[in-house]
Amino acid sequence: MLCSHYNWLFHLEIFTKDKSAITLSVITDLSPPKATESLCRNMSPLRGLLVALLFAQATVSYSKILNQCEVADVMFKLGQKKAIVSKWVCLAKFASGFNTQALSPAYKDGSYDFGIFQINDKYCRLGSTNSCGVPCTDLVKEDITQSAKCAIKIYQKQGFKAWPAFGNNCQAIDTSRFIVKCSLKATLLQRGFYLNFSDEEE
Repeated sequence: MLCSHYNWLFHLEIFTKDKSAITLSVITDLSPPKATESLCRNMSPLRGLLVALLFAQATVSYSKILNQCEVADVMFKLGQKKAIVSKWVCLAKFASGFNTQALSPAYKDGSYDFGIFQINDKYCRLGSTNSCGVPCTDLVKEDITQSAKCAIKIYQKQGFKAWPAFGNNCQAIDTSRFIVKCSLKATLLQRGFYLNFSDEEE
């Protein structure tokens, strides 16, 4: 059994500072290294399962909880204006609790929402006509740059209405309070872009 290909789904539940529970799901590949193939053929199913769990323990990665300024910094460096950055931070707070590996429960259509911005898998599935060009596995990495790029592409086409969490929690409030303590500094590239844009307006 151990010589076969395994995919296991682990569910972990943690509590954020505001005491709200977040369930994390991690899918890990439990295929054994080639060096163990000759040994695992002779193992009983129970022993095979125990060794598989050991492989899982070595490969499961734990999620990272960001703070609002870390999220704001990424969005700002990707060219989002401060007024929009604060809305992204609000979305991340209420959609995932700033959890980089948040995974929603399955919807009726069998789809899931991934990562800190809870992006539905219709935007990351291979071959999807709605694909943002980022694979689903990149949406749950600690580095949220790819997840942010995907979210921005969705926003450019649909606005924040693509996320129910935004409409339910951020639409009717002043989101600037979420970044008031953040020091957002434009990169040289951004400064050049803003300068050229101002010259054109004049």
